[in-house]
Amino acid sequence: MDMLDAIARHGILSDRQIAELAREKLMISPFVPKAVREHGRPSYGLGSYGYDPRLNGRFLIYRGNGPIDPTEIRLAECERLYVSPSAKAIGTSATPESASSSQPFVASVGP
Repeated sequence: MDMLDAIARHGILSDRQIAELAREKLMISPFVPKAVREHGRPSYGLGSYGYDPRLNGRFLIYRGNGPIDPTEIRLAECERLYVSPSAKAIGTSATPESASSSQPFVASVGP
């Protein structure tokens, strides 16, 4: 079975399958083959529970309850993001050019 067929059938991939797709199909760029852990920061890279990407610090934030109203979405650019329990945030992954110089992004949920 082709790896892309496996994604379509199962939706969840093992760390070995993720690494294979990253190498052969360039599914993730930049790809970090092992989890990197730095004191006080979230890990990033391939771990036993999947792939943790680095984020670039640009987010779309929705602070309302219930379904998302597109007119209430705001852009935030920051190094740290604190998200209240009812808020929702969407981030974008770092590009290959920015990943080498960027720090892993820190997001916190709660008061």
